[in-house]
Amino acid sequence: FQKALATCLAKAQAVLVLEEGMSVAPDVLWYFAQLHSVLRQDASLLCISAFNDIGLAPYIADPTVVMRTDWFSGMGWMVLTDTLRDELLPEWPSSSWQQLFRDDTFRRNRQCLFPEISRAVPTEGATASLVLSAASSAPNYEMPLAGSTKGARPVSYDWAWRQMPLCVQPRVDLGDVTRLMKTEYWQLFLEDWPGEGLKNAKPVKTITSFADETLSSGGPWRLVYRGRNEVEDGAWRSVAQLFGLPAELPIRAAYFGVVRLRWRNSVLFLVSTPKGARDAATALVMHDPWAVVLPHFHAHVITPALFPSMRQPSLVPANGDIISALAPGTSCSEVCRQSQMSCITEDLHFINSCGPLEANFDCQGGCEPSEGPEQPAMIVESRKPGKCVYNTDVSKHPPSCDAVHAATKRLCACRRTDSAAGISASAAASTASDAAAAVPAPTAVAKPRAKAAAAAVAPAEKATPAAPAKAVAKDGASAEEGSPAPPPTTQPRQGPSAGATAAATGAGAKAQAAGTRAAQFGSLGKKLLEANAALPLPPAPPRLVARLPDSGDGARRPRAPLLLVTTGRSGWQLRKCLASLAAAAGFDAKRVLVAQDGEGQEAKAVAKDEFRVSWVQNPDTDLKLPFGKRASAHHRFALGFALETHFPAAKTVLLIEADVIVAPDFFSYFFQLEPLLETDPTLLCISAWNENGLGPYVADPSALERVDSFSGVASLLSVDLLRRELLPAWPASSWDAFLRAEAKRTGRQCLVPEMPRVHHVGEASEDMAKSSDHIITRDAGMFFDASSELEAVDLGDTSRLLRQEYHRRFLEDLAAAKLIDDVDGLPSLYSSTTSAVATTPPGGAGAGGAGGGAAGTGASQGGDGITSVNPSVVSYRLHYQSHRPESDGSWKYILEYFRLTDTPEPRGLYKGVMKLRWGEGHLFLVASSSPLLSEAPLAGLALPQQWAMPSTFKEVAAPLLVAPRAAVRQARVEGESCTAACRDDGRRCVDADLAFVNSCEALRRFHFCEKCSPSMGSDQPALVTRLDSPSYGMCLFNQDLQRYPPSCDGAHHNTRRLCVCRPRW
Repeated sequence: FQKALATCLAKAQAVLVLEEGMSVAPDVLWYFAQLHSVLRQDASLLCISAFNDIGLAPYIADPTVVMRTDWFSGMGWMVLTDTLRDELLPEWPSSSWQQLFRDDTFRRNRQCLFPEISRAVPTEGATASLVLSAASSAPNYEMPLAGSTKGARPVSYDWAWRQMPLCVQPRVDLGDVTRLMKTEYWQLFLEDWPGEGLKNAKPVKTITSFADETLSSGGPWRLVYRGRNEVEDGAWRSVAQLFGLPAELPIRAAYFGVVRLRWRNSVLFLVSTPKGARDAATALVMHDPWAVVLPHFHAHVITPALFPSMRQPSLVPANGDIISALAPGTSCSEVCRQSQMSCITEDLHFINSCGPLEANFDCQGGCEPSEGPEQPAMIVESRKPGKCVYNTDVSKHPPSCDAVHAATKRLCACRRTDSAAGISASAAASTASDAAAAVPAPTAVAKPRAKAAAAAVAPAEKATPAAPAKAVAKDGASAEEGSPAPPPTTQPRQGPSAGATAAATGAGAKAQAAGTRAAQFGSLGKKLLEANAALPLPPAPPRLVARLPDSGDGARRPRAPLLLVTTGRSGWQLRKCLASLAAAAGFDAKRVLVAQDGEGQEAKAVAKDEFRVSWVQNPDTDLKLPFGKRASAHHRFALGFALETHFPAAKTVLLIEADVIVAPDFFSYFFQLEPLLETDPTLLCISAWNENGLGPYVADPSALERVDSFSGVASLLSVDLLRRELLPAWPASSWDAFLRAEAKRTGRQCLVPEMPRVHHVGEASEDMAKSSDHIITRDAGMFFDASSELEAVDLGDTSRLLRQEYHRRFLEDLAAAKLIDDVDGLPSLYSSTTSAVATTPPGGAGAGGAGGGAAGTGASQGGDGITSVNPSVVSYRLHYQSHRPESDGSWKYILEYFRLTDTPEPRGLYKGVMKLRWGEGHLFLVASSSPLLSEAPLAGLALPQQWAMPSTFKEVAAPLLVAPRAAVRQARVEGESCTAACRDDGRRCVDADLAFVNSCEALRRFHFCEKCSPSMGSDQPALVTRLDSPSYGMCLFNQDLQRYPPSCDGAHHNTRRLCVCRPRW
């Protein structure tokens, strides 16, 4: 090994080790290719493994799920050549080389990635080294006879990997692999894995719950057992024997001592307490959620001494069931097919005992050992009718889904067809020697995406959260022009997904089956299903984002230092914020100061140790103060320390809250606008946040507006103004309201982007009237895009934003807008007919308009589809009665109608006028008290004969909000994500857009369905199209945006997603 590995050092960035006698999956090379970037970027990773030490058939289902572990399996692994050269080879032992990787001194808390479904397993012809490696992790499993009351000896499986399926898909898309980075995976494992996070797990209150099948539904579950030390304690052995897992220590495939298993239709966590779990919390990245979760774990702790007396639970396939044949001579393949399910050989090992037989057959003749691949079974035609038999020689007679016997009824383990799509018998896999020939080289590897959260998979049935999914991929890999078409791809479901993926069926068979089932649903249902099966889309226009020229050294950053304000409680938020800042071009750690309020060492460790930025703690923190007063005092301290001590020469300062992440062009954005703040005394700030930046109102990344309110979160401020006016008068409470007050603004304004450059990741707000649920619901609709196409957006000629020039253009645009007499006259944002020709860019008037962007000219579109469109590029204005929108109550009617952020006063007004993106143009909402109306005669602005009363907004149905040139369409097949559906049409999906079609009213008005029902899941809204589902033909919408925020990557095997597809940038 040492000599072989040494030869790989010269040319490669990483080394992938496969051995003779190892069976590998067809996608093994593609699997490693997708994960290689994570290994390079994450210093907390030691290796990538292709083997799951606990990947027994009942505990696996999804080929897209990848996890982290503290264990090194030693089979099918990849390591960086730098690690190999500098650390491994100099210490290479003379024997038991695997132990070098497992040694705590060498490992230094580094972890490995491994798949839920193995990509490599040993075979009976394995080399001695491989056998030793495998045996050290799975030496002769002893599977107790499940449910047996006869006291018969356990069945010994000499090769445990006979029961470990391999992935058989030729190309599985793992989704957004950045979710596997150290911090992102911790949050995913703990909480963000929708429906399956450890924090969401329900306690197993008694060990008998496994015997009485109490845990057959619901979940996720956590089994907490009492143990002292996961390395030395024997408690794990009792737990492992109950579940048929390797009993040796340290625990295989554990993540900080916690084992995660797929259990029936959900997940089961095996957790040791008190010391094991507490040490896990300390050893990991000290996240607040552990402190929240762990105390509850002690409420229901099971003593390991009870485990040996418990019979082993029936290990039912994930997303499957145990089904008995109705007639003798019927194979399990046929039994499962009749139930619209599938049989895989590995599942049969786990029902091969008396327990499952006696639970499913009336074994009047008893239960006894036998031999044969058609067993377990019950004899019905012989001298021993009613006798149940199980196979005691699985080496000589391996179980077979196709085996039959004329005298017996088989007992079968069946999976849902989609759960079996990615796995099958090991014998069907290729070997390591022909892996390279079996797997085509990828033409493009998926880029890191913005959110770690995932392709959320949630249930198709009402109010039953199921499989998770956090990979939130914004952009997928595509084959280069002229390259051969790639093989079929399994869509990611962990992404965050843990649900099994669905396989597409033939179009003809699908249409025939849909027709039969739709006939039962009704003629209208049939018509809708056929019409929406694959809506044709207009061709996507060319990309519209103008990019800045390459800066050479990449130092396109503002001169302003960055002051990041945080609390001592929000270490994980601070980490996410700093990570996004560090990933943005122009980041300079030496120009960042983190100011911490409150006690706690986590924020300090994150700032100084992980990101090596400066840190200071407020010494005068008063924990007894109300939040508003405490926040105001801390901001005063932070600004004072930064300007007087840390950055005394700064002319501007960039103030940012720690509960946000930033866009790739964050520094470039401020770099282009900073000169305006230094030269225009009428500017109070330049903000990266737009409180009206909801998905349908965002289209142009280069567009900016002047507004009369202070927009916090991330703002560039003048140091001179702070020292001269603001800090001397700093309030004792509500500092942001202080900056919004007209008396303090004195007519000054802020610049805000149409497209926000920051996105909230927290649940707190300084507006104490707002709950965390309100904040999360608001943020679900806020536009944010961290794709690489936006890493250098050219904002154009920023002189258009100077006070006089902006005002002139704004008046011209307002006068040119078409006057609407009342709310009923507002044009729809979508059309179900042919879309129109777009002749100007999304900025409406282009760079010539007030605040218009630098984007290029749009292209014509054509074709049928439900498409966001205006008959021509027209802006509109609607005048409403209000003597003061900030205080007379008129604004509440408008914000509800347009689904704007619920704030006490309007945000984003320019002299009493709200400007919103409306299709290809804009909508101007003009208050009767707007000072701009005094300039109407000079500007040629025609005034209405009567003003719309604010109450009329409540009397008219709210509009369907769809982004400009977006198409609302149905996914082509069940289990397809919106990311994939849009990408295939040359378009893209943005999470925020989905929140605005997530209602029965919207789904019906789009004519996708005639029946609609509330449900839960990030894969919704969706249309149930699985024929055997009781909800067939029904639309489901997501009623729990807090737990299941909209995700373009979500998918479910029962449904076709309803997607909003935008043109690409």
